[in-house]
Amino acid sequence: MSKLETVASQVLPPLILGQSGSLQFSDQRAIAAWALKTIQVALLVSSDEERAAGHGLPTSEYRILHERSTKGDVVPATHLWAGKYEGTDHHLAVWVTPLTATIDGITPLDFPQAYVFTIILGQLILHGVRFTAPMLDLNMGTRSDLAKIWPIGDPVTLPRGKPLDDARYFGFVKGDDLLVTEPAVTLRPWLHATELPTSIAHGPMVALPTICGEHHVFYPESLVAEARRGHFYAFHTACECPENYLVMTASDGAHFEYSGSAETISEMYESTEGTEVRYQDGNGVFVCKRVLSEPRTTSS
Repeated sequence: MSKLETVASQVLPPLILGQSGSLQFSDQRAIAAWALKTIQVALLVSSDEERAAGHGLPTSEYRILHERSTKGDVVPATHLWAGKYEGTDHHLAVWVTPLTATIDGITPLDFPQAYVFTIILGQLILHGVRFTAPMLDLNMGTRSDLAKIWPIGDPVTLPRGKPLDDARYFGFVKGDDLLVTEPAVTLRPWLHATELPTSIAHGPMVALPTICGEHHVFYPESLVAEARRGHFYAFHTACECPENYLVMTASDGAHFEYSGSAETISEMYESTEGTEVRYQDGNGVFVCKRVLSEPRTTSS
């Protein structure tokens, strides 16, 4: 594993700083292995209870990585791309989302067969897919036309493709940018890992579980009735972490659209088209915007 760290420390710094560069075949192999190692180590932060509830990766993933690394090989059924990050809130981030494959005419399995992973270091994005069911190793690309690092046999010049900003961040890390080039096959986030617990009534307010898994944010219950009538709203809120969110209501509930600093979310709220509304009750004044149409949700 130390050999992987050595290669990464020699090759990646210019890309992390946003400079252009190229990766040779030997570097691509090492960076692909390093990326898998990095996300697997990061997931070990989860507690035993969290892993038992579905967080983390199966033990077999660690065994396969170790066996392959000792031979100098990359774990099979793995795809990796590189791109440029131009946002402000996620310069150091590791995100993993389990995926399930849906084939037209076949009932989807109730467990993931792959996972999409994203590492952001400074202005460098490493974005990949690992198929834990190797027979599903699909032909893949990205909608942003990111540079393919693995598998490939030619030198790669970076950066390439559409840069990632904070507005696309949550959808990107959950696999929205992935492009399956095989017909009749779709990759989707495994809902058991991406759907939050159900909101609950809390007096005249609704308690919405936050992405951190530790807290709740609140909004007026009247917005639920409004959504049923086809009227949808956006609002800026924050939990105790503290993390700031832009939340939008939809016909199936309230959804976290974006997460970031107070300044970033405030700017996103201000730029959201709609009419500002103020709700007042015993808890004070709740400010939100009635938006022009139902938003495309990214996470419940």
